[in-house]
Parts: sequence; structure tokens; C-alpha cells
Amino acid sequence: MIKLVILGILVLQVIHFILIGGLIVKNHKGKYAWTVKVGEKGQIVIPKQARDIFDIKPGDTLIILGDEQQGIAIPPKNTITKLVTTLFDGTMPQKGDEE
Repeated sequence: MIKLVILGILVLQVIHFILIGGLIVKNHKGKYAWTVKVGEKGQIVIPKQARDIFDIKPGDTLIILGDEQQGIAIPPKNTITKLVTTLFDGTMPQKGDEE
């Protein structure tokens, strides 16, 4: 009985998440999740809340990372700058360096 109640709560949370299109993960400050639909050309629209939080503007270049086991990720915009700087300077970030 308890398992059914928990499952029901989870289902309601998923339905709410899909309908609202965004979620702030409780007890995990700074963690978010959104749903997006893939268009016929394979395009997605980054939700406005995400664009505002991560300062994504029209014309910005983003990097898309993919892992067959873990999925797709869009790291922060400055990741590209850090990567290029590291490659050209020949320096590797040290543990404890500011991100």
C-alpha cells in the first residue's frame, strides 16, 4: 500500500513537471530540470528560465556534450573559453582552481 502511494506521488510529480515545463529540485540549490520538445529539424528551444539563469543570449555559441550512457549536457558558456585557453597555453587546471 505504501509503495502505491509513493508511486502515485511520483507520477503526479512527473505530470506536474511535464505540464509546467520546469522544476527546481528540492534540497539541491542551483539544480534544475526542464522538458523540451524536439522539432522536425532536430531543434530544441532552451526554456526562458534556463536562458535567464545561465545568461544565454541569441547568437551565443554553446557546446553540446554527449555520452551514450549518461546522455546529453550543455555546460556553461565559459567552458569553451577555458578549454581553448587550456589547449593553447598547455596548462591544466589544478584541483582547487576557481572554475
